[in-house]
Amino acid sequence: MMLRAELGAIRGIDSSLALLTADQRLVVAVDDNGSSLPEEIFPVHVGPGEYFLRVSAKGTEQESFV
Repeated sequence: MMLRAELGAIRGIDSSLALLTADQRLVVAVDDNGSSLPEEIFPVHVGPGEYFLRVSAKGTEQESFV
């Protein structure tokens, strides 16, 4: 099975994505782009089982989310 994940851009946020196995082993991580830009895990082969997608972010500007 192939997995692909994309996180759209959020103004003022430097985001990253990590794909982890059920026992928290890292499969792949991306933090390719800077603040206010999207992140993408390009198609990666994964075997059967449970996986977790960790989304992390660092704010660089204060923004109103209203």
